[in-house]
Amino acid sequence: MIDPQLWLELATFAKTGTLSKTAEELHLTQPTVTRGMQKLDELLATPLFDRTGNRIKLNDTGKLAADYADKLLKEEARAVSAIRNFGSQTGNFLLASVAPGPLLLAKSLANPSDIHFQDQLLAEEQITETLTDYQATVAIGTREIQTDQLESIYLGKEWLFVNLDKFMPLAVRNSVSFKELANTSFLVLQDIGPWKQLAEGCIPNAHFLYQDDLSALNELSRYSNFPTFSSNITDSLKIHDRDDQRLTIPIVDPKNQIDFYAIYLKENRSRVRPFIRKMIDSWSKLDKTK
Repeated sequence: MIDPQLWLELATFAKTGTLSKTAEELHLTQPTVTRGMQKLDELLATPLFDRTGNRIKLNDTGKLAADYADKLLKEEARAVSAIRNFGSQTGNFLLASVAPGPLLLAKSLANPSDIHFQDQLLAEEQITETLTDYQATVAIGTREIQTDQLESIYLGKEWLFVNLDKFMPLAVRNSVSFKELANTSFLVLQDIGPWKQLAEGCIPNAHFLYQDDLSALNELSRYSNFPTFSSNITDSLKIHDRDDQRLTIPIVDPKNQIDFYAIYLKENRSRVRPFIRKMIDSWSKLDKTK
């Protein structure tokens, strides 16, 4: 069996291009790295390098070996992470989400000693790996996933409202569409998951003044008349500061809704189903006025 340290030296050499830089990055001496490369040549029984004077570079075989070395190292790191994550989940579980609304609803229902939350939002394409590597026990996403390892349960819909200064012309309306909000500047949270792309794509010529956290957004909204957004979830939980002069107007538009699903490993079904059912029950009681 080849020592993983030799694979690390090879992968690092492929990245840095020189023995001296490889030694520097790995905190080794250059002779140690040189001996390691020679040892790999011997163990693999094929030359990995072209040598010209005092310089060496990877030949085609060496480049292939370096690619495999990189993959092996990443797979080892992934395995170590998965094992540690699995061990840390004993007795409780970690919930992650692609959007803030479902995460806030889950937090409002959870016992902090039993359920922990990943505050950084997931990208949709990260869900499968996040679950199979035990980085999270439940992931909330916008697409149903059914595989040999994973299954999902429908949670509910989220939709947006716009909060308009009471002196804006549209504030007298019972509802508005996305197109009617064209050419408007909005105060918006930076990390809103799939809602960001939806809003930017559906409101023509809009300007979004993104804020990194909710407290900053609430502070700015209190001293400005920029419109803001809320949702059926955040309004129900009273997340947004309402000590301002804005009126909450429903956005009636066929694109103004996102379906959410709870996704988990089948092996965790008995652990997560009770809390998921609790989420479904709470979600079903949200204000359904659109």
